[in-house]
Amino acid sequence: MDITISPNGYRPIDDANQVTYFTLTAAGTAYKWHGNTPVLTGQDLSDYLAAHAGQYLCGIYRKMYVEAIVVPQPGETELTAWTRWVSEGCKNTREIEAMVDGEVTSRVVEEPVPLKPWKDTHPMSENPIIWE
Repeated sequence: MDITISPNGYRPIDDANQVTYFTLTAAGTAYKWHGNTPVLTGQDLSDYLAAHAGQYLCGIYRKMYVEAIVVPQPGETELTAWTRWVSEGCKNTREIEAMVDGEVTSRVVEEPVPLKPWKDTHPMSENPIIWE
């Protein structure tokens, strides 16, 4: 999956950290979000965001699919697991056991997980924000 991310602005927290506002685009959808980063600007900030883009996208998925149970398979990254889970229809799978004629039987049940629409989190007039 192609993921692009670009900084939009930042707000200092202290001498070492800042809140960075960015636009992350994945699968043709743009998400405006924010995250704490080290104090960086310009290309250094862009490089930092690019290195963490998968982590931010997983965070966006967690906010959109609040009830999701996504477990990476062996050798699978968290982002790959989320991508797989979404492509497989956004369903949680669980095993149900029941007693039938004195024997324990089990079956797998798939439950669709509702999508919580994304809401951009860029502030409208919060100050002081330094826009890139």
